[in-house]
Amino acid sequence: MPIKSCSLGGGKSGYQWGNHGKCYASREDAIKQMKAAYYNGYTGALDTSSADIAKLAVANYLKAKEILKGEHRDGIHALLLDKTQFTKEQAIAYATKHKFATDKLNDEHMHFVFVQADADYNDFNLIELEPGIDTLIGIL
Repeated sequence: MPIKSCSLGGGKSGYQWGNHGKCYASREDAIKQMKAAYYNGYTGALDTSSADIAKLAVANYLKAKEILKGEHRDGIHALLLDKTQFTKEQAIAYATKHKFATDKLNDEHMHFVFVQADADYNDFNLIELEPGIDTLIGIL
């Protein structure tokens, strides 16, 4: 589904993901809604013709590279490693190698989750660092 123009009321225009749902004042907030929907299991097709998707992919790739170099880690809530690709020992070794904290490990679900900071955020942005390796970054 594409990001579309919508009416906020009072003669102001905004942005909306798809045909229904909230109308946001900024395009970035509509994109956040789109990403949250996919993260939470939405399986509809991406509008791959949208320039927003291409920009989002490039921005996430660049952010992932900064994170892996140890730069700009503010707001990182957790590092997630897919259990189908890592043993517990491999996950700890990866986290340690890339200087992520390993003292708060949760391995009860589909991922090894290394909590980096408390969740004091309104929303999260999921960024793939490498295949099977993601991070949650808080959005205030």
